[in-house]
Amino acid sequence: AMLVCDSCNLWVHAGCAGLTKDEYDLSNKGQHPIYSKEFLCRKCCIGRCQVIISALDKEDALGLFAIPVTDQMAPTYHDVIKNP
Repeated sequence: AMLVCDSCNLWVHAGCAGLTKDEYDLSNKGQHPIYSKEFLCRKCCIGRCQVIISALDKEDALGLFAIPVTDQMAPTYHDVIKNP
């Protein structure tokens, strides 16, 4: 059971990529919610994440998201985020 990375075309064994047999089957049928749209090998996934994190970091010029929000900082924060 092999998958091809949609970015670099590297073939990866599904088990080595952490997919279960059911996830692999769903992916082949085009029904997996993530891998049916795009599969990235670990190297490409890390690269994509680094690009996204860098872009988010540039947007957060004030450093507002530099540390996680805790209940002690803002007791109702998670309620607001769940139900804006």
